[in-house]
Amino acid sequence: SAKMLDIVLGCYWMTKIIPGEKGEGKIFSSPNSAITAFDFGEVKFRASIKVLATDTPKYKEFNEKIFETSVGRLLFNSVIPSDYPFINCEINRKKMTALIDDLIEKYGMNNIADILDKIKDFGFKYATYSGITWGIDNIKEPEQKKTIIDSAQKKYNEVLSHWNEGLLSNDEKHRKTIEIWQGVKNEIEKVIPDSLEKDGSTYDMLYSGARGSVSQITQMAGIKGLIINTAGETIEFPILSSYKVGLTPIEYFITIHGSRKG
Repeated sequence: SAKMLDIVLGCYWMTKIIPGEKGEGKIFSSPNSAITAFDFGEVKFRASIKVLATDTPKYKEFNEKIFETSVGRLLFNSVIPSDYPFINCEINRKKMTALIDDLIEKYGMNNIADILDKIKDFGFKYATYSGITWGIDNIKEPEQKKTIIDSAQKKYNEVLSHWNEGLLSNDEKHRKTIEIWQGVKNEIEKVIPDSLEKDGSTYDMLYSGARGSVSQITQMAGIKGLIINTAGETIEFPILSSYKVGLTPIEYFITIHGSRKG
């Protein structure tokens, strides 16, 4: 549900480590000391810190040695049962699902509600700390877009030339054209993640699994791609504009076919 995804977003934001945050590299004698340092403003939630593990079951895997983590991860683990092993990674949607499955298996259905309530409260609370928002300025067109499209245009012109010379049938021309422009969208989709700010809201929403997909961001910042008409056939004319830049009148008119088909 939407609420569950908001919880995931809060947990992901808290368990993500950001380089250069205040308090980075500090060493603490215990998890509680690190949390106290946060309370006094000496360390931020997502700074990479080192903590001396205690002899409790939660920190058993560290053998009372120093390990690297963050205050956010310490706080997240504080809502998990005290005998459950320490979780020292980013909690995205997939990991949250796996964690809940494991908690149910370990503690049973009768006890899981209280644990999930604590995770829910944690996620909702710290989602508000994150200040995550969405705006069209959060995304930008990848620099490689023009190069990818220019290369594809040359391939398309070659296919068109072969068709005009009678070397390709209509079906072959159609198939090759579709392959070229679908390949362009796939290539642009691969470079989209690099165009996002690693500490930005869009990156966090996408990689936490809470909101959106790479395909949606590709349409907003890359290209819309190919459209299927009302007869269920793919139109050869590709929509090379993105929603951020804006579609041309002919691109907008062709895009409408996809909505009608839907």
